[in-house]
Amino acid sequence: MDAVQNLEQLDLENKLVKEKLNEVIPTLIRFVQNFQQDDENKNCCSNATIRLSYESSLLDIADILTKILQSEHLPQVVITLKDYLSKQFYKNNSYRYEAVFNLIWHCAENLTYPDFHKAMN
Repeated sequence: MDAVQNLEQLDLENKLVKEKLNEVIPTLIRFVQNFQQDDENKNCCSNATIRLSYESSLLDIADILTKILQSEHLPQVVITLKDYLSKQFYKNNSYRYEAVFNLIWHCAENLTYPDFHKAMN
């Protein structure tokens, strides 16, 4: 989480940073897709503390992603994450749903309607 949080402090206009973001952003998107509660920590703390940490981390990752995404990444975010917006997915994992919703909402606000529509279909 520390590494992810430090990403928002980078100079996003720097050419080298932009190139590295092209490598990092797909990894962060997969992280949102697959982020799980750490099995090792399930027994050391109360369930409420673990759940809050897990949920908070997932939402923090999505928030940071919205700050560092470049316009060229937006369609891929929508294409990759759109299937996580189903009712069934909401029932099973509402915090991942919320993280994905926030990311896709950010993309919708920053893409043209035709580009967003194309990515959603």
